[in-house]
Amino acid sequence: MTKGRYCYDYPRPAVTVDCAVLQWQPPALRILLIRRGRDPFAGRWALPGGFVDIDEPIPAAAARELREETGLDSLPLEQFGVFGTPGRDPRGRTISIAFCALIPADRPVTAAAGDDASGADWFDLRSLPPLAFDHADVIRTLGDHLAAAVCHRARAFDLLGETFALADLQAVYETVLARPIDPVTLHARLTALGLLIPTAPSSSEPPAPAGSASADSATPDTTARLTPPRFRFARPRLEALLRDPAFPPFAP
Repeated sequence: MTKGRYCYDYPRPAVTVDCAVLQWQPPALRILLIRRGRDPFAGRWALPGGFVDIDEPIPAAAARELREETGLDSLPLEQFGVFGTPGRDPRGRTISIAFCALIPADRPVTAAAGDDASGADWFDLRSLPPLAFDHADVIRTLGDHLAAAVCHRARAFDLLGETFALADLQAVYETVLARPIDPVTLHARLTALGLLIPTAPSSSEPPAPAGSASADSATPDTTARLTPPRFRFARPRLEALLRDPAFPPFAP
């Protein structure tokens, strides 16, 4: 089919997508950036993204650009903002739709630069290099989105592994909300909501029989008491709570 030319009486903006991929990599919440291989901003770090094809759904464009520039695929992308300040892109009037994805801490991730990206790396969300376009503003908006998400939808759990210690959860909340969190209040609040499921303690050795030398030892084994308890997230319980219109925010 012959490729046609498009002529309009009025200027038309271009549409792009940007993707913010986050993972909790203790002790920091990290974001994946790519180094631009082409102008504008060649050599500058930026969010993965690019132009939407003329016949392409917006979410599909975001997934495609993320795959092409980082090698990451099948991530749950969520739209969090639209950015269209005139002058944000020196190539012309460009409107960008921004998406984010949260990767659990226990999921191995290997990002590899591709397409027009010359590099890919993880950065502490609180200590970023100079960024291309208006991506610093995009990431500031992402911070506000994350704060609301952890308060209203318990998205902090999406950054943790299948099991986690309370200190891990506390650290995620403190990083996202940028304020101290009392662990006693955190535990009490989430336990009252039924969102924490204690996991059974694991042991590599069976208990010593009663009356044995090890059982009667004068030096008790304090390992179990020193190991912080671990929890699972009760996702079905959260889904039930979110269906209640009277359910309030539960920021600790």
